[in-house]
Amino acid sequence: MRFRIHLIIQIFVFIICYQFLGLNSAIIITLIHFIPSLDYLMKKLNFHPELHRHLFHSIFIIIIASALVFFLTNVQIGILSTLNLILHISMDLGGRGVAIFFPISDYYLKLYK
Repeated sequence: MRFRIHLIIQIFVFIICYQFLGLNSAIIITLIHFIPSLDYLMKKLNFHPELHRHLFHSIFIIIIASALVFFLTNVQIGILSTLNLILHISMDLGGRGVAIFFPISDYYLKLYK
């Protein structure tokens, strides 16, 4: 999905998190959402965007990042960060797709061809 769409949706997520959790929590949740979007910047810099897309759009990264956030923050931020990462990856299903089980499989999951 286009970077602009990710940005617009993340602005709404930030506003909702800010209203209910405060500024610090909203910033953490927003920054975690943009980790998978680094492939956009890497593509512009010609620095292996597909490798990044494989690594950071995988279910295993969601598990590792979620465990790290749970450990470093609290349960509430951990749950919202996990949901936010799942939202990001599900939005990318409509574009080029995601290698959801990388490194076990290079199969790309897509909503349409």
